[in-house]
Amino acid sequence: MSAAGAPYPRLPAAVLQQTVEVTPVVSPDDLVKTYLLDVTSELLALQAAATSLGPSSTDRYSPSLRILHARLQEGHHSPFPGLEHRGGEAFVCTGEPHPAAVSPAMDRPLGDFEDMYYAILATVKETHESIILRLNNGFVHPTAPLFPSCQYTVHFFQEWLAHQWTILNEPSLVRALDMAVRKALVDGHLCQGLRSQVVSGQMTRDEAEMACAHLYQSEVFADMPGLGWVGNEHAAMINGRLNEKYRVVFRAEKQAHDKRKTRLTKKRERNHKTAKTGSKARGRRASGEHGPQQRQATAGQAQQAADVFSVAAKGHMPHSEVEHAEQANNKVHHSPQADQPGINTQPLLREEVEAWRLYTQQQMSSQRELQRQHHDDEPRRKTPPTAALQAFPDGFRAGAVSYTPQGQTHAAHGQQDISDAGAAGQEHVFPATSPRDVRAQRVTEYQAWLRGSASDHARRRMMGHRDQVQVQVQAQAHVQAQAQASDVGDLSLQASHGAEGPLDVDVVDVDVDVDVDGGS
Repeated sequence: MSAAGAPYPRLPAAVLQQTVEVTPVVSPDDLVKTYLLDVTSELLALQAAATSLGPSSTDRYSPSLRILHARLQEGHHSPFPGLEHRGGEAFVCTGEPHPAAVSPAMDRPLGDFEDMYYAILATVKETHESIILRLNNGFVHPTAPLFPSCQYTVHFFQEWLAHQWTILNEPSLVRALDMAVRKALVDGHLCQGLRSQVVSGQMTRDEAEMACAHLYQSEVFADMPGLGWVGNEHAAMINGRLNEKYRVVFRAEKQAHDKRKTRLTKKRERNHKTAKTGSKARGRRASGEHGPQQRQATAGQAQQAADVFSVAAKGHMPHSEVEHAEQANNKVHHSPQADQPGINTQPLLREEVEAWRLYTQQQMSSQRELQRQHHDDEPRRKTPPTAALQAFPDGFRAGAVSYTPQGQTHAAHGQQDISDAGAAGQEHVFPATSPRDVRAQRVTEYQAWLRGSASDHARRRMMGHRDQVQVQVQAQAHVQAQAQASDVGDLSLQASHGAEGPLDVDVVDVDVDVDVDGGS
């Protein structure tokens, strides 16, 4: 009840179409757009703060005031007239406009505010009816705040809604909206259809311009469907009209959104599955959890390498070291832990990899150090020391530099290389605090021995092949020399019997050289 004891009245009737059509004054478009945006922002803020007004709709596929305001800000267009009467065969563009191509709401034509105007009417009417129903039945006191942190009372809010209803039904404002809706229909749909016919060749450009000019004539423009006169209807009826208008559009957008969501979900699951599989594979490689086939293949490769280099290894390693390597190999291949999948071999393999990395770095540094020392000691190796020259007899002391036994030089070089290798650094001994660590160390040493044996075996094969080639070349040279000696002997025999034949001094020299070399 009001302060005077009378019940609060309902909102007055909306402005009639006849009154709007005869109104000579038309409000500016910018003024109308500014007012509609301001009243929408205030209504949405009050709906979000006041729980007594009921929960606001959060469905993105419902044409509420919040959704229509957001679509206007995001650059969406309202459905063209007649789309609500189409079935599922209607083509709807479901793409979202690019943010850079979206114009501000104030730059949009006034005809795009039509649906938001209907939603404002429905919201104001529904909220006002809810407030006066509570006031007239004594459910709320007029001087009570609208919500705890609000400075407005319920009575003031009811008067504010009635004032907004009066402005929304101002004939000049409604006239501007009606003309904007008619213009949007002509420009956006009818003239666009004429332009498409010009592009397809169904009519000429002059005919299309004449048809567009005819649509803008006063009598034809007045017959175009304009603003919907829904102000006197119930709020539920206004919302029903909006739902029917946006039914096809929201259905198409919902289907496109569901498809995109399903595609993204499948892609996310596929990526998660791939990442999970990759992490498991990396975990298996890091922890050493190999399958039986992989263990058998690894054991076969190790056994094959041991068989190939066993002879070379036994020829260059002491007997105790050979037995030590064979025992380590047998422990690796015949250990009961290889057949027990429950035993964790992760520390063993990690330490083995770390040991092999350190061993490789040490070998590379040792090789570089040996090369550097060999290069620096080249002059010293070629020049015998003074003590060695004094130990020689007097007959050899003068030619000691040129007369250096080949075997002694090679032996000295070999001893120098061995001493350099020992000075480069001792072999790194990895800590062994448990049988597992000892086994890992032995496996690492055995692998290093296999690689060293392989390089030694290849080096010996290469040197043996080179020696064999040199022997063959010397044999061929000896055969050719004997053939030339026999030819020269025949010529000398002919000359001694008086036969005419040219004798050359070079031939005689060759004969003498052959006799000396051959010992004949």
